[in-house]
Formats: sequence, C-alpha cells, structure tokens
Amino acid sequence: MRAGIFLLKTCLLCLLFVQNIYFFYEKSAGTVDDVSPVIVQTFERCLTRDTFPWRTKVKWDGHPCSAISVLVILPNSSLSVLLNLVKTYVNAINSGDLPCLENAVLALAEIENAAAVCDAISCYEERMRQRLNLPTGSVNELLAVHAECEREATGIFMSRAFGDELVKKSQEKLEQELKQKKEEFCRKNEQASFDRCFAVLTDLSQELEVELRMGIYSVPGGYQRYLEKRDEIEKKYHLVPEKGIQADKALEEFLKSKQTVANSLLQMDHALTDKEKEIEAQRAQAEAAQLQQKLLEQEQARLKQMVEDEKRSHDEQLQLLKEKMEKEKKLMEEETEKMIRHKLKEQEELLKEGFQQRANEMEDEIQRLKEENNNSNAALILSAIEKGAAAVSSIAAQLLQYKMFSSALNQQKSESAPQSVGSTPRSKNPLLQNGSQTDK
Repeated sequence: MRAGIFLLKTCLLCLLFVQNIYFFYEKSAGTVDDVSPVIVQTFERCLTRDTFPWRTKVKWDGHPCSAISVLVILPNSSLSVLLNLVKTYVNAINSGDLPCLENAVLALAEIENAAAVCDAISCYEERMRQRLNLPTGSVNELLAVHAECEREATGIFMSRAFGDELVKKSQEKLEQELKQKKEEFCRKNEQASFDRCFAVLTDLSQELEVELRMGIYSVPGGYQRYLEKRDEIEKKYHLVPEKGIQADKALEEFLKSKQTVANSLLQMDHALTDKEKEIEAQRAQAEAAQLQQKLLEQEQARLKQMVEDEKRSHDEQLQLLKEKMEKEKKLMEEETEKMIRHKLKEQEELLKEGFQQRANEMEDEIQRLKEENNNSNAALILSAIEKGAAAVSSIAAQLLQYKMFSSALNQQKSESAPQSVGSTPRSKNPLLQNGSQTDK
C-alpha cells in the first residue's frame, strides 16, 4: 500500500515537471532542439523559480502553499484519492488545458470527506445493531453503547478526511447525523419496549377477557373480584423480565383501556355501599396519580442523562477537532518555514550576485509569509472558540429544559399530598395533564 502511494505521488511530481517543461517551451517560443539543452541546464533552477507552475503559490484552506505541499498533506492511507487525483490531472493534460492541482485536490477533498461521513454513519449503524439488544433495561445502557460506536465512527471519519475547513464542515454534519441516529435508536428502543410490554399484558389478560364475556363479574360483588383479578395480572406483569424502559407507560395505557369496564362493573355492583364505592374510586385515582408522578420522575432522569451525554459528545468532538487542527497547523508551519529558508538562501545568492533590488523584493515576500503564517494560527484558534461557544449554548438549552421538568416534578409532589376520604383527588398540574393527553 505504501509503495503504491509513493509511486502515485512520484507520478504526480513527474507530471508537474512535464507541465514546467511545457510552460517553459511556450514562453521561449523555440523548437524542440532549442528547448532540450535548456532543460538540462536549468532543471535545478526551475525548482526554485516563482514564474514556473512547479512553484506556483495556491490557497489551501485559506493558507498559502505550493503545489508540491498540497501533495504532502494528502492522507497517505487513501490510495483511491491519489488514483483519482492522477486521473483528473492526466485528463486535464490530454484535453490541452493547463492542469490546476489545487482545484483537483479541493474537489477530491469534498468527495472524500462526504464519503468519510457516509462510512462513519454506516459503521455507527452497523455496530449499534450488532451490540444493542432491544429493548434495553435502561437509557444508560443504550447511551453507553452509543458512546462506544460514536467514538469508533468518528475515528473512521478522522482517518479518512483531510483539509481544515472542509473537515470542520463535514465533522459538524457527522455530529448532527450521529445525534439523529442516536435519537432514532432511542425511539426504536422505546417502541420495542412498549410493544413487548403490551404483548405481555395482552397474554396475561386473556383469562380475564374470557371471564368478562361469560358475565362472571356481572353479579353483586363482581366489581371487587374484578379488581382482585386485575391486581393479580399486574403482579404477574411486574415479575416478567426484560420489559424495557416503557414498562410503566404500557401498564398505564393498559389500565386506562380497562377503566371503562371497571366503571361499568362498579355501576352494576349494587352490593357495594356508597362509602365503599368512594374509597375504591379514590384508590384507583390515587394509583393513577402515583403512576403519573413516577413517569415524570423517569422522564426527568432520562433528560438529565441525555444532557450529560450531549456534553460528553461535544467535548469529545471538540478535542478531536483540536488535535486535527494542531496537526494541520504544524504541517503548514513546517512548509512555511521551508519556504522562508529557501527565500533567504535565494536572497543571499542575489546579494552576492549584486541584485540588490531583487533581494529587497525577496525580503518583503519573506515578511509577508511570516505575517500570513501568524494570521492562519489566529484563524484556527478563533474557529475552535466559535465551535466551543455553540456547544455551550446547546448544553445550556438542555439544562434549562431539565430545570423546567424539575420544577414541574416538585409541584406534582406538593399537590399529591393525602386528601380526605370524602374528597376526590385530581391532578391540577397542567404539565401532567398535557402528558396524559399525549400518552393517549
């Protein structure tokens, strides 16, 4: 693999030199016989002249560099990138155009980074499906698997992507898509849990449904027997393992579906006194209120876990981006230093030969390179600060939502205090009433 990449880079360098020869030939307007000895005599000087495309300065991610330095920053692990680059460059030469390595690399960088995002998402989905056994017992279990798969997917992306600005855009896209995939797996987990729980409840209540059709509970005392049977089903349901995170919600929906039958039996059961009816109704409503409170507490805990996971994900993404930027920054600084040293050497030679004006121009160009190098470092730092500020804003919004749920939970606890037997307990919390309507 390394030998193939080295060969491809060598081919590209040869193509660049051929381009120089073509350029020099057109400028000299001579014959082939005239050009051949000149090429032999001036080969070494061609490598340093600014008028040749070999040393043409281009902009790569906003930083000045030569055509050769663009080859240096290509990812050594991506053989397909170099193959496509050679193909693009050769096609440009065959068509009679003067090839532009910068445009070719930029186009390939966009394609490669988009492919890197797709590979990372595919890796994430595949490994989540392999490692997750839906429904999970808790949200933490799903988030732990998500964190592992997210790190592996991000590593795959980072190993393939290249180019500062393009990498940042692609990484932001990857982060959003990973977040959407995580939410999709959370929804699948909830749905799988709800479906399993409802299937268990349906199976446990088959005997009850048969007895209702037979009219066993349509007699005096039948309401109490019905409640006992329903409580028995509920106890068996709690003993069933691996129900997932929607166990309580599925039970609430099941009990709501049976409430109409219970009310009908209560009206038919004339053996119960008014006091007993009131106590039973109060007990049923109190149980419903307790179940709703438990659901709210679970939602509060889930939201807190999601906020913490969101913060962890942002921190990891920022750290990876920082490391990537540091590597690119170091590479660009090394390339700039090489160019400055070369310019200084050429300036010294010009001074020795007596070209004072050209030496002064060379000094100005060296100072400009140093200033551009400093400006590029400041731009990288500003970009990292902006991304960090966006992450903090997102986490702050999640924390605000978490505090709203906490306030609603405290209000629910204060309103669920024991009431007198003669009163009918009702939940006055608008948040809980809205949640109940949403569940329906």
